[in-house]
Amino acid sequence: MIEGRGAELRTARLLLRSWRDEDQLPFAAINADPEVTRYLGGGGRPLSNLETAAFLDRTRRHWEHWGYGLWAMELLEGGRFAGFVGPSHHRWYPAEVELGWRLDRTLWSRGIATEGGAAALEHGFTRLGLERLISVIHRDNLASRRVAEKIGFRPHQEESREGLPIVVYRADRPVWEAARGQARQPG
Repeated sequence: MIEGRGAELRTARLLLRSWRDEDQLPFAAINADPEVTRYLGGGGRPLSNLETAAFLDRTRRHWEHWGYGLWAMELLEGGRFAGFVGPSHHRWYPAEVELGWRLDRTLWSRGIATEGGAAALEHGFTRLGLERLISVIHRDNLASRRVAEKIGFRPHQEESREGLPIVVYRADRPVWEAARGQARQPG
């Protein structure tokens, strides 16, 4: 399903890669879209260019510290920057590894987040050796909840953080491995 070398993964339609300086402008445009940021912390408001730059700085520092993190997501066909996907430590759950994604709205409903998320989940279990990943999703973000469930996450708990109603999804490696084994058996 995925090919990887170093900090890069390739799927059928995506290149998950390290961030480049030229990613800041298209990423800032994604973060300026109120539909994209609707369910994010900070009241769901669009992010400024400075907030996007700070996010990218935190992402780079996460990679340096942990050796993994959020990848820039690029479409193989045409090389267009599409958003991000990958594992990182969520500020609300620093002891956990969260799988997160954010996608340019013009690319929604094409299976891109699902494809990137599935590759990142596989990477987390097979290459990073993680036993569990979580995904923190706003309760009302049904599209992201569907992505999480398609790639193998299950609702674990509901709570409120900083005034946001969230669902913490969880994927455990033994369950994921068993589901893959069943999927590979002829039926």
